[in-house]
Amino acid sequence: MIDPEEGELGLLRELASALAKSEPVVVSCGHMEMQLPPSARDGLSRVASYLAADSSVAIEPYDEELTTQEAADLLGVSRPYFIRLLEDKKIIPFEKVGVHGKHRRVNLRDVLSYRDGRALDAVQESRELAPSSVEAETTSAY
Repeated sequence: MIDPEEGELGLLRELASALAKSEPVVVSCGHMEMQLPPSARDGLSRVASYLAADSSVAIEPYDEELTTQEAADLLGVSRPYFIRLLEDKKIIPFEKVGVHGKHRRVNLRDVLSYRDGRALDAVQESRELAPSSVEAETTSAY
């Protein structure tokens, strides 16, 4: 987890602004200078933008394996609830690891897919509820 330090926000805003431009970015490490590839510049731009907004950032490979606690934290749920999702609902694939196969591991990609699907379901549900609530207000006004 990367947290912005106190007093860095102004500098981070400047950095985010500079990186957001489509101009090449040259970095220097010791005696070596190199131009950042566009993918690295875009990634650094996003990180700098989040940090400039005083948000913490975590960087993990998309195929990273997570513990159940890490996945639960990512989803904002308790670990026992997350384990029930795995065991009872079988929504997110997992594998058991360890000497006795007691520890579960999930793929970051699958957890993010579940989270995004859950968010999409919430948006669709709110759209379905919105017309009926407007309709109810209209009919009760008469």
